[in-house]
Amino acid sequence: HTIPAQYKSNVELTPGIHNTIAIDAPQGVLNLRVDGRTQYPDLQALIKNPKTGEILEVQSFNTEVEYIVGNYDIEILSLPRITKKAVPVDHIKTTTLHVQQPGKLKIKSRKKLVADLFYQKDGELVLLKNLHFNTASSLTVLQPGHYELIYRENAIKETLKTKQISFEIISGEVKHLNIKYPMNQTTSMEKKDTRSGFGEGLYELGKRNKNVVGLCADLTGSLKMNKFQN
Repeated sequence: HTIPAQYKSNVELTPGIHNTIAIDAPQGVLNLRVDGRTQYPDLQALIKNPKTGEILEVQSFNTEVEYIVGNYDIEILSLPRITKKAVPVDHIKTTTLHVQQPGKLKIKSRKKLVADLFYQKDGELVLLKNLHFNTASSLTVLQPGHYELIYRENAIKETLKTKQISFEIISGEVKHLNIKYPMNQTTSMEKKDTRSGFGEGLYELGKRNKNVVGLCADLTGSLKMNKFQN
């Protein structure tokens, strides 16, 4: 009943007496933990033999499981997946593997979308998931990092109408993307205090209309107007 199973061949049993068969099976504990409050309903990891790639166990996070002493490859079934190579399990010790608390991506759209979600890895975009929106909103749990959403309206077939949004997922936070129509009005929305929102809005308005003027006394910094001023 060990993980992995241990075998002993050519065992000879002596009739008429109690036979004791010793098997060398030193074990340690692997503790999988998600930092903070997890958003995953049941995050799991594949525990693999590093030489053969064989899956030895599917372990849930926030649990402890005993394994035969040795090194194991661990593939965490998060989005995106995380791979840890040669994780050691030592005799009568606990090896704890931590994963960052995920964030959430919430996309709102009044129309059906066809979209692909990519994440940035080593300077390249890697396809993570195909998204099909048939409802007003979609919620996806993601690990912290930088992502790209490439999408178009389902009814539009022209490649030139495809749009792209870059965004960052922060641990424990929700990233809101509100896709408006027409397509060139797509914006990325996030919660801000009133003053920061005023400053950002004034800055964006100034970029579009050079005739916009902002007048302020000694509250320029307080009203977040420095960016507009520069």
